[in-house]
Amino acid sequence: MTTIPRTAAREKSLYGPFRAFTKLSQRSQLVVVQKALRDAQNRGDRGALLELASSVLAPTRKDRDRLRRWRELWPTRVNEDEIRGDLCCVIIANWSHASDAVRHRLSEAPPSLIARALRQLEQTDPLAVTDWLCHHPERVTLRMLRSLILADNRDASNAATGLFCGSAIAALGLADDPAIGDRLVGFARLVAPGNEDLESTIDCVANLVNRYEDHQQRDLMTLALLLAEGPGLATDGPLKRIASMFEEETPGTTGLRAAIRRGSAPFVRARAWRWLASEPVRAAAIDRINRAASVHEHEVVFREGYLVLRASRAATLRMIKVRATKTVRGQEPARGEALPTVSQRDALTPSARRWLLDCAQAMQLPEGVATQMRGAGLTDPHAWVRWAHQRHATPTELVDYVFDDDARVARSAALARSPAGGRSWTRWPIRRADQARLAATGHATRSPHKQVRAIACGDARRMNPWLVNTSEGRLAAREWLRSDRSEFLKAIRQRLEDGDESERVDAIKLARLLRIGVAIEPLLTAMADEGATQCRVAATAVSALGDVETPSAQASVRRALGASDVRVRANAVESTLRHVPCTSGVTSLDGQAYGSLIELKGDEHHRVRANALRGLIAGGGIARGGRVLDPSGVDGLQTMLTDSRDMHRLAAVWLAERTLVSGGQHRVGVAWDELSRRVAAMAVRDEASAVRTRALRCAKRLLAEIQVATGDHEEKVKYA
Repeated sequence: MTTIPRTAAREKSLYGPFRAFTKLSQRSQLVVVQKALRDAQNRGDRGALLELASSVLAPTRKDRDRLRRWRELWPTRVNEDEIRGDLCCVIIANWSHASDAVRHRLSEAPPSLIARALRQLEQTDPLAVTDWLCHHPERVTLRMLRSLILADNRDASNAATGLFCGSAIAALGLADDPAIGDRLVGFARLVAPGNEDLESTIDCVANLVNRYEDHQQRDLMTLALLLAEGPGLATDGPLKRIASMFEEETPGTTGLRAAIRRGSAPFVRARAWRWLASEPVRAAAIDRINRAASVHEHEVVFREGYLVLRASRAATLRMIKVRATKTVRGQEPARGEALPTVSQRDALTPSARRWLLDCAQAMQLPEGVATQMRGAGLTDPHAWVRWAHQRHATPTELVDYVFDDDARVARSAALARSPAGGRSWTRWPIRRADQARLAATGHATRSPHKQVRAIACGDARRMNPWLVNTSEGRLAAREWLRSDRSEFLKAIRQRLEDGDESERVDAIKLARLLRIGVAIEPLLTAMADEGATQCRVAATAVSALGDVETPSAQASVRRALGASDVRVRANAVESTLRHVPCTSGVTSLDGQAYGSLIELKGDEHHRVRANALRGLIAGGGIARGGRVLDPSGVDGLQTMLTDSRDMHRLAAVWLAERTLVSGGQHRVGVAWDELSRRVAAMAVRDEASAVRTRALRCAKRLLAEIQVATGDHEEKVKYA
């Protein structure tokens, strides 16, 4: 019964001539079917094989009639589902050679039959299953693809990986080619709660990444890179699971490193830049960042150059050494390096050019390349890029930025090279390098921008320590004294000896400000003699000697009380009273000083007279009952307020403002009321406008003090 009739073996139809086939037993019929399939396979006759299989899967009307009559003749049926499954496997295994009619017949087969055939072929011919699935993407399932990817057949695994990556990208809503995407989609927004298909796809990717040793498919690792945007961008769910694979060693870390190191797509370089600070993939990320073949690869990295502000990332970039090449424009990075060439740099967007120099400064960069890149920023058409480049410019290069067309860039450059706020910004005496800096500051004063000119003028003042009337000059002098005290004292002595009148006066003022009068006391004592120097210098020297508490300095001040020059005498009186304590109840002036003040209280000059009376009032003291112990100062003030000379009355009001206000009753006693009324009357009736103006100001201060005192008294009474 195992012998097959020739008529049945030659026929392309499964049942052959009906009579020959129906005379066989049930076992013989199965043998005929199997033998016919085997013979077609042995002959390599795919056409006959496929025609035989398709006629059973989707028989024609004539075949159906024969099958019906055959069933009537044979009550015990053969296992038709098993035979049909085998035939379906045959068609799927030879799908690429099947005709359109055969393919159409298979498409009419039940889905359960096709699914059973695919499961059967997964174990024997996975490549055929993958080929069939590529033509029927609607029949693809994650379970089936995952099984094919893990198959031993390498070709099937490769084909299934390509199919899986394509379907995953389509399911996630990405572009067909992820290498061309200008800005990849944020997956955290796509994988919303309840979207089970996307979650299943991403979860399948995570599982396959962990089984990299089983399938060795780098495309799957590239897909994982596509999903893992960067640290911290995925908070939970499957995306967080994928991102965690870059942060710690996992079974798939080896594949991730290979995908980063060998990936040629621009987005792979962008992912390497984002995960540069991650220890497991750091070495691979450095290798990928160190090469870039196109402008787009530079663009995707440098437009996110703000990540270099992280210290760990900047420290890692120090491992990248940029090679340089010489061109007619000077040194520039070689093509294919981590940094773009000059032509590639011009093709970048302003956002990428803005962070280009920040990233370049963190690498091992030849000096010629660094100079060329800083110079390119000076002529960039975008103001934001020029501002970013000027932050890395040298002081010499900053001078060019000071004349930038954009006022904001020019102002930033002026502030960057300005010594304002610096603790130790120059060396004294000014050396050749600082002189060049001072000359550059002079050029900056001609900038077309007002703010830049103001900053440059301030810098010029900071370079001159002898400008005692400016805060910048005083700061320069203080820095010079702090850095080299001996040189500063030598310079100030030389200025006091050889300078003109104005220079000497400024030098004395500077010495008083810095409290170094003791160091130049001999020179001050010599200049206090009005016969040996100018009167203005002598008066300033006398004021400076008042700050020195040595006996010799005080003796020189007392000698100046009898000087013929008015300014010298007035300053001598102020210097004499500078160290007199303002006590009440006793006289704090010594005999010699008291006698000098008594003589000068009637001086012809109003300033000397007012200073002497101020000293007598401050050192007079108050007895019980408000009586002044020494009424000479108060009497002199009353007399001076009624003087016929305008300047004397003006000086008297000046004196009243300093003795009657802020605790004046403790200085003048019971005379405070009378003197206050006198000042108030002068504010209304005095002939000189200057006297009225000053008297009015003094009267307002006295009134405010009275109101404050009255309010305090009322509060005390209220809560008593």
